[in-house]
Amino acid sequence: MLNKYMCIGNLVKNPELIELKNEAKVCKFAVAINDPIKKGDVLFMDIECWNKVAENCSKFLKKGAKALIEGRIVSSSWKKNGENKTRMFVRADSVTFFPKTLNNVSEYDNIEEPNSKEEEELLKELEDVPF
Repeated sequence: MLNKYMCIGNLVKNPELIELKNEAKVCKFAVAINDPIKKGDVLFMDIECWNKVAENCSKFLKKGAKALIEGRIVSSSWKKNGENKTRMFVRADSVTFFPKTLNNVSEYDNIEEPNSKEEEELLKELEDVPF
Protein backbone atom coordinates (compact mmCIF):
# COMPACT_ATOMS: atom_id res chain seq x y z
CA MET A 1 0.00 0.00 0.00
CA LEU A 2 1.40 3.36 -1.02
CA ASN A 3 1.21 6.34 1.31
CA LYS A 4 -0.29 8.90 -1.05
CA TYR A 5 -0.29 12.42 0.30
CA MET A 6 -1.69 15.75 -0.91
CA CYS A 7 -1.32 19.11 0.74
CA ILE A 8 -1.53 22.82 0.01
CA GLY A 9 0.90 25.05 1.83
CA ASN A 10 3.14 28.07 1.66
CA LEU A 11 6.91 27.75 1.30
CA VAL A 12 8.74 28.76 4.48
CA LYS A 13 12.03 29.39 2.65
CA ASN A 14 13.39 29.42 -0.89
CA PRO A 15 13.82 25.97 -2.51
CA GLU A 16 17.32 24.47 -2.57
CA LEU A 17 18.34 22.71 -5.82
CA ILE A 18 21.13 20.12 -5.52
CA GLU A 19 22.78 18.67 -8.61
CA LEU A 20 24.14 15.16 -8.02
CA LYS A 21 27.10 13.50 -9.73
CA ASN A 22 24.89 11.27 -11.89
CA GLU A 23 23.20 14.37 -13.38
CA ALA A 24 20.10 13.85 -11.26
CA LYS A 25 18.67 16.89 -9.50
CA VAL A 26 16.85 17.11 -6.19
CA CYS A 27 15.01 20.13 -4.83
CA LYS A 28 14.24 20.45 -1.13
CA PHE A 29 11.91 22.88 0.58
CA ALA A 30 9.37 23.02 3.39
CA VAL A 31 5.77 24.19 3.45
CA ALA A 32 3.56 25.46 6.24
CA ILE A 33 0.11 23.85 6.15
CA ASN A 34 -2.64 25.62 8.09
CA ASP A 35 -5.18 23.42 9.89
CA PRO A 36 -8.62 24.48 8.58
CA ILE A 37 -10.38 23.23 11.72
CA LYS A 38 -8.01 24.30 14.50
CA LYS A 39 -7.25 27.87 13.51
CA GLY A 40 -3.67 28.76 14.39
CA ASP A 41 -2.35 25.19 14.20
CA VAL A 42 0.34 24.80 11.55
CA LEU A 43 2.07 21.66 10.28
CA PHE A 44 5.52 22.11 8.75
CA MET A 45 6.24 19.45 6.13
CA ASP A 46 9.57 18.83 4.37
CA ILE A 47 9.24 18.26 0.62
CA GLU A 48 11.69 16.62 -1.78
CA CYS A 49 11.27 16.37 -5.55
CA TRP A 50 13.51 15.11 -8.34
CA ASN A 51 14.72 15.96 -11.85
CA LYS A 52 12.28 18.00 -14.01
CA VAL A 53 9.91 18.67 -11.11
CA ALA A 54 12.93 19.75 -9.04
CA GLU A 55 14.14 22.11 -11.78
CA ASN A 56 10.69 23.71 -12.13
CA CYS A 57 10.27 24.16 -8.38
CA SER A 58 13.69 25.77 -8.16
CA LYS A 59 12.86 28.16 -11.03
CA PHE A 60 9.32 29.16 -10.18
CA LEU A 61 8.84 28.85 -6.41
CA LYS A 62 10.10 31.14 -3.69
CA LYS A 63 9.48 31.77 -0.02
CA GLY A 64 5.80 32.53 0.62
CA ALA A 65 4.55 30.92 -2.61
CA LYS A 66 1.49 28.67 -2.38
CA ALA A 67 1.81 25.17 -3.85
CA LEU A 68 -0.17 21.95 -4.09
CA ILE A 69 2.09 18.96 -3.46
CA GLU A 70 1.15 15.41 -4.49
CA GLY A 71 3.41 12.53 -3.53
CA ARG A 72 4.07 9.88 -0.92
CA ILE A 73 5.28 9.92 2.64
CA VAL A 74 8.81 8.55 2.98
CA SER A 75 11.03 7.93 5.98
CA SER A 76 14.78 8.06 6.09
CA SER A 77 16.87 6.54 8.89
CA TRP A 78 20.54 6.93 9.82
CA LYS A 79 22.88 6.82 12.79
CA LYS A 80 24.50 9.92 14.21
CA ASN A 81 26.88 9.71 17.16
CA GLY A 82 25.63 6.18 17.82
CA GLU A 83 22.03 7.39 18.01
CA ASN A 84 19.31 6.26 15.56
CA LYS A 85 17.64 9.16 13.73
CA THR A 86 14.51 9.11 11.54
CA ARG A 87 13.08 11.80 9.31
CA MET A 88 9.66 11.82 7.64
CA PHE A 89 9.07 13.87 4.48
CA VAL A 90 7.02 13.94 1.28
CA ARG A 91 8.64 12.83 -1.98
CA ALA A 92 6.63 14.90 -4.45
CA ASP A 93 5.57 13.37 -7.76
CA SER A 94 4.01 16.67 -8.85
CA VAL A 95 3.87 20.25 -7.60
CA THR A 96 1.26 22.74 -8.78
CA PHE A 97 2.09 26.43 -8.48
CA PHE A 98 -0.57 28.99 -7.54
CA PRO A 99 -0.60 32.71 -8.35
CA LYS A 100 -0.11 35.08 -5.42
CA THR A 101 -3.83 35.85 -5.39
CA LEU A 102 -6.39 33.07 -5.54
CA ASN A 103 -9.41 35.35 -6.01
CA ASN A 104 -10.77 36.65 -9.32
CA VAL A 105 -7.88 39.03 -9.99
CA SER A 106 -4.72 37.17 -10.91
CA GLU A 107 -1.18 38.50 -10.73
CA TYR A 108 -0.94 37.44 -14.39
CA ASP A 109 -3.70 39.81 -15.58
CA ASN A 110 -1.26 42.70 -15.89
CA ILE A 111 1.61 40.94 -17.66
CA GLU A 112 2.86 42.92 -20.64
CA GLU A 113 4.13 41.41 -23.86
CA PRO A 114 7.73 40.20 -23.58
CA ASN A 115 10.40 42.77 -24.44
CA SER A 116 13.37 40.50 -24.99
CA LYS A 117 14.18 37.11 -26.53
CA GLU A 118 14.96 35.76 -23.05
CA GLU A 119 11.47 36.64 -21.84
CA GLU A 120 9.91 35.09 -24.97
CA GLU A 121 11.89 31.87 -24.44
CA LEU A 122 10.87 31.73 -20.79
CA LEU A 123 7.18 32.11 -21.70
CA LYS A 124 7.50 29.35 -24.33
CA GLU A 125 9.16 27.13 -21.73
CA LEU A 126 6.28 27.79 -19.31
CA GLU A 127 3.76 26.61 -21.92
CA ASP A 128 5.48 23.21 -21.94
CA VAL A 129 5.42 22.75 -18.14
CA PRO A 130 3.40 19.56 -17.60
CA PHE A 131 1.35 20.75 -14.62
